[in-house]
Amino acid sequence: MVHQEPVTNFAFSPDGKRIVSGSRDRTVRIWDAATGEQIGPAMIGHGDSVGGLAFSPDGERVVSTSYNDRTVRVWDATPEPMGVPMTGHQGPVDAVAFSPDGRRVVSGGSDDTVRVWDPATGQQIGLSMTGQPESVTSVAFSPDGRRIGSGSYKGMQMWDATTGQQIGPQVARSPRIAFSPYGQTFVSGGVDGTVRVLGATTGQQVGPTMTGHENEVTGVAFSRDGQRIVSGSYDGTVRVWDATTGAQIGPPMAEHAGQVWSVAFSPDGQRVVSGSRDNTVRVSDATTGEQIGPTMVGHQERVVGVTFTADGNRIVSGSWDGTVRVWDATTSQPIGPPMTGHAGAVTGVAITSDSRKIVSGGVDGTLRVWPGPETWPEELCAKLTYNISHQQWDDWVSPDVDYMEVCPGLPVAPDGSR
Repeated sequence: MVHQEPVTNFAFSPDGKRIVSGSRDRTVRIWDAATGEQIGPAMIGHGDSVGGLAFSPDGERVVSTSYNDRTVRVWDATPEPMGVPMTGHQGPVDAVAFSPDGRRVVSGGSDDTVRVWDPATGQQIGLSMTGQPESVTSVAFSPDGRRIGSGSYKGMQMWDATTGQQIGPQVARSPRIAFSPYGQTFVSGGVDGTVRVLGATTGQQVGPTMTGHENEVTGVAFSRDGQRIVSGSYDGTVRVWDATTGAQIGPPMAEHAGQVWSVAFSPDGQRVVSGSRDNTVRVSDATTGEQIGPTMVGHQERVVGVTFTADGNRIVSGSWDGTVRVWDATTSQPIGPPMTGHAGAVTGVAITSDSRKIVSGGVDGTLRVWPGPETWPEELCAKLTYNISHQQWDDWVSPDVDYMEVCPGLPVAPDGSR
């Protein structure tokens, strides 16, 4: 049984078959008492070391307190299995993305196909989209969810997200793509080191070519307001551009000690996150290019996917070491343990707009959906009708800790004690 920091407390379930543990790594985990195997994903939400821990008498819930974040949280003690895989690709999955409403996942693979999935069931929706002339290296839903763009080293193609039919002509050599916030254009990163904005329906270039990178562009993204573009390159730099004029904004940033493989803007557009072949994740000021906070260190192989959560407080990363990690965007510290399940390298990650689900693709040909940061308490509260009673609080937490309503808006269960 392994936490990333020292264990601060533990407790057995009423039947003695499970152990719950809390740690300085701010996570709560449940283990099989006989085998020592972790059951379900780590429970992430506390902002500091975990203090008190207890199972409910029926063993279905766990309550935890934290020393310094002044919160008490209730968790589902019978979580679903971690990262149930979606299978179908006949080779590595090279790119993944959620639809805007989070109800679909699109994937692109080395089998030259684009596929759409239901993340709730893990089943493929419709037929595979074929016709891409080479391995699919990037995929994206349009902002309205009606179209899918897929990029490869030989061409970029638009698809009808419902019928799977091709839309319009292929655009040559567009391995990295991203839609603008309004869906009228998309940005393409090229093998020649250039960045271009193209019409989503015509494929024709809009505005000047952005030049400055000295090697292939490996990641591109628009800011949420559509005014800027960020790009990362094999030259180890990250650059920000004016989406209209094509002018570079500020100096190159985040000079990694290796190729940059993925980039993304924070929701407010003030920061940029980048992942690199040097196994690190870095956050930079989107205007000055200065690095913000310490470098995030923990992956054992190149980082090929990075994204911010919707509130900008967390960063999700995927790596060739086969793991998906969540980081505190301010302190640069990892939150919880790595999420493991892929049989080999992770090739891409994406997160829903509400940050409730993470999807990852791997060289094992599968996609996996993981719980997003801080969703377990919300999901459990949605299933409950009462907060725990005052007596239960005294029994499970401590009579010396002031009572708190863990689930806002729900009544307190009566027990006649107070």
